[in-house]
Amino acid sequence: MRWTKEEVIRQIKRAKRAGEPLNRAAVIERGDDLTRALWAATRRGLFGSWPRALTAAGVDASSEACYERWDKQSICWELRQLQADGVAMTRRAVAEESQALASAAVRHFGSWSAAVRAMTRRR
Repeated sequence: MRWTKEEVIRQIKRAKRAGEPLNRAAVIERGDDLTRALWAATRRGLFGSWPRALTAAGVDASSEACYERWDKQSICWELRQLQADGVAMTRRAVAEESQALASAAVRHFGSWSAAVRAMTRRR
């Protein structure tokens, strides 16, 4: 398929109407036409970035960003919840549950091991 601005916008609007998350991590995880639309949208000839494509489709890109909801306290809380549910505290196991959480943990704490150490300290 040759991706056009109109087709990318159509895919975004369809997903938005269906109530699907449009943050980059969630869209990449899908592996479907919306994912392909994201990669096409980032090309210089189309929109140049996913947030610009979202804006062109009438979606508030900042409200779809997954980064804004994570802080160190919420990361630790989520990790403790997963651990209580029996999820191993490896990055791979946590990423299988939530790639956004695993990525946020490394981003906020500098490394996976630092995030796990912080999770066990913070109560």
